Amino acid sequence: MFPQSSQNFSCPPNALAWCEHHLGQKIESAVQLKGSTSAVLFDLETESGSHFVLRLFHLKDWLAHEPDLALHEAQVLQRMLKSAVVTPTLIAFDEHGEETTYPAVLMSKISGDVELNPVNMEDWLTQMAQTLHQIHQVPSADFAWQYKHWFDPRNLVPPNWSHHPKVFEELIERLQQPAPEMPQVLLHRDYHPTNVLWANGRVSGVVDWVNGCVGPAMVDVAHCRLNLVSLYGLEAADYFLESWIALAGSDAYSLWWDTCGLANSDVFGHEIGVYGGWAAFGKNDVTLELLVKRIDSFAISLR
Repeated sequence: MFPQSSQNFSCPPNALAWCEHHLGQKIESAVQLKGSTSAVLFDLETESGSHFVLRLFHLKDWLAHEPDLALHEAQVLQRMLKSAVVTPTLIAFDEHGEETTYPAVLMSKISGDVELNPVNMEDWLTQMAQTLHQIHQVPSADFAWQYKHWFDPRNLVPPNWSHHPKVFEELIERLQQPAPEMPQVLLHRDYHPTNVLWANGRVSGVVDWVNGCVGPAMVDVAHCRLNLVSLYGLEAADYFLESWIALAGSDAYSLWWDTCGLANSDVFGHEIGVYGGWAAFGKNDVTLELLVKRIDSFAISLR
């Protein structure tokens, strides 16, 4: 039975033994990392004082839909060795959890911390855009995983929480039209502020690569913009977009794919809530009322 919560999750002894085998060192401690909800992450400290990260894919429903999660992340990490962006280095993976109880990925630990209260917002957003543009320069030919919508355009309905349902009706009509063809790049697929690490005011690395795939760059841009809108408001999301366009070119932007980001994040026809991971990283000022107001403003801007 797979547990359905990652809170207070104990690392299985056989998983620790597997890690010790691949690291060639005794593990002194395994501390669960904060913020993760879709998998369990442990900070492993070895007898030499080195730190590594172990991810265990424990959610039964996700594994039923994507049984190759560990293999997927392992291959993305290997591909990202070709990037200028710092990413975890793959050490080992157990695709089916045969030795670790749950499918597992063992990787290096990147220095740095999540920063959700930046001192200089414009510089912070500019670096976020620059880092994403660098990710999209990684060769994507022959990569096995391809982008797929996380929604069915035929099933979209306006959300009942919105104060502007007519706006969402217009956006749904757009999404029911064929998607514009865009150049294909290697995507992070879940690029947002809590997956970017910082040290000394600079981006130190990007983590959480299990959704990496090949698709239009705007998929990453739109997903990040929705997160920025939710955290800080429309001005921050627009500044991020302008910074990215300055690097990628205006032809790289697509209103259809920007709208697609809303649908991929389940805001159509679903209740919304404040993501608990934000508070875990010190961002405590986002209320449900404010979130609704901000996402409504984002939807209006995409008309």
